[in-house]
Order: sequence, then C-alpha cells, then structure tokens
Amino acid sequence: MAPKTSPGPSSVLRGHRTDVQALCYHPKKDLLYSGDADGEAKLWDLTTERALWSQRLHATHAGITALHFVTCNHSTLLSQGRDGAIKQWDVSAEGTLSRVPLQVIETGSYNFCRMAVYVPEGPATNLLHQQASPSSPEDMSDNSHAEAIKPQHKIDALAAMSDMANCNQLRTELASSICSEEDTTVETANAALVAIAGHDPAVLELWNLQTGAPMKQLHQPEGVKHGMCMAVQLFNQPARHTLYALVGYEDGEVAVWDVFQGNLLISKHLHDEPVMAVAIDATGEDADAVQQAVSSHEQLIILVCTQS
Repeated sequence: MAPKTSPGPSSVLRGHRTDVQALCYHPKKDLLYSGDADGEAKLWDLTTERALWSQRLHATHAGITALHFVTCNHSTLLSQGRDGAIKQWDVSAEGTLSRVPLQVIETGSYNFCRMAVYVPEGPATNLLHQQASPSSPEDMSDNSHAEAIKPQHKIDALAAMSDMANCNQLRTELASSICSEEDTTVETANAALVAIAGHDPAVLELWNLQTGAPMKQLHQPEGVKHGMCMAVQLFNQPARHTLYALVGYEDGEVAVWDVFQGNLLISKHLHDEPVMAVAIDATGEDADAVQQAVSSHEQLIILVCTQS
C-alpha cells in the first residue's frame, strides 16, 4: 500500500507582506479576516478569493496576535496586539471594520498568548455596548489562597496520541462548587469576559469587555513555577453558573480553573515542550461533554470533560 501524501491547500490567498499571525471567519458570511506581524488586517471574500479591504489595527512593532468575533451580536470584532491592547471594532454589513475602535482596553500584556473570549448566552443582542459602572483596577480579585474543593466532575483521556509515557491514560477528578457569594457569581456570569496572560505572563487575567476593567487574576500555586501562560480557552456550564479556563503553560503543564471562584481544579503535566494551543469543542453528541484538544511540539492529546 502506497503511503498517504499530505493534503495540499485548496486555495492560497496572497497579499500580506509579513507573517500571518491571526485568522477569524465571519460568523454569517463567506468572509475571512487575517492579521499579520505588521499590525495590518485584511478581509477576504472566500468565493472570489480576493481581498476586499485592509486596515492597520495595531502598531507595526506589535502586530496582530489574535482576532475574535463577539458571537452575541456578530457586529463586534476584537483584535489583540503585542502593544498591550485589546481593541473592539464595529463591523459593517459588508464586513469592513470601523476606522476608529469602539473601545481600547489597555491590558499591559505584551506576550504571545492569544486571548480567549466568553460571552454569556441570553436575550441581549448588543452586550458590549451596554454600559456598566467600571470597577477599579485595585478591585481585581486574587486567588492567592485558593484551596482544593470536593470533586464532582471528571476528565477522561479518550485518546492520547503522544509518545509520552505519563500520558497513556489520564483519569483525574475535577472539582466544582457553587460560589459562596452568589450575587458576585451571577454578576460575573452575566459579563462578557476576555482571558489573557497578564503583564506577568505567568498569571492569567480576566477582563470585563463591557467596562474595560480587570476582574480577576489566577495565580499559579505558591512555590509552583510552570512558566508563562502560552494558551487559554474558556468554557462554561450554564446550569451551574460556572465558567472554566483551560490553560497551557510553558513547561507543558495543562490546568483547569474555576474562573468565578478562582480555584485551581486540576493540573497535569502533559507535554515536555510548551503548550502551543488548546481548543474546546462542546458540539459533541453528549450535551454534557466538552472535548478539549491540547497540542505541543507535534503531539496531540484529546480529553473529554463529562459531568459525573
């Protein structure tokens, strides 16, 4: 039997003058946004395979590291650059972006970790444009003394496509609980959030997209040094008013945090190299399952988080 050959691209879109670092599909149209290392964004018509529009969103020295549509209204696009800023852009009916950002959130984050966005489900159609009283940066919650809590969920390693001996099977109990301060939990759960590596790249920060204010910091446990946050994704359990952060670190550690309580639920060393990407897929046949893909150094591990 002849060996299988690697598939080639179905099309090639040319036009950027530097490396493409970020991609984002339009949720309703056959359009693709791309961002490069010089801070320039382009809009592509995937039917004609031609560029329709271009604009510099971030400084040349910073580039664009991430692009993300806000799914609640499909009219706001977020861009992240290595200039310490996340910008919100108004999206026209044709897909082009406003010349001036709607809001600029100065995060002070200058690393390569791409942002993760959480937008709660609900009737609101213009969530980011609703005004709320901004909180002071000094009010940012801290989890320095978070403790472990009783396990109620489990992560099963359905497949471990890795040559690492300690990743042949992973069955670890996860923790989950109801926040003792219910009003704070509901308020946070109703906010649109963005997660990024902070000014200290070992700390994960949560910011309110409506107010542009910091909300919480997730510190690694005392005495533990996993290095920088390299990748992050957010996923939730609406019935429990719970939001989780899946974080990959520089030393190959992968952790799951309860965002609202600031608790570290599980931490496992899955790679010998930095974790470059994590992904969440909650569209499986089991509505309670969350499939997570973690990649590093040409290794792939598939995990499924299920309710016990």
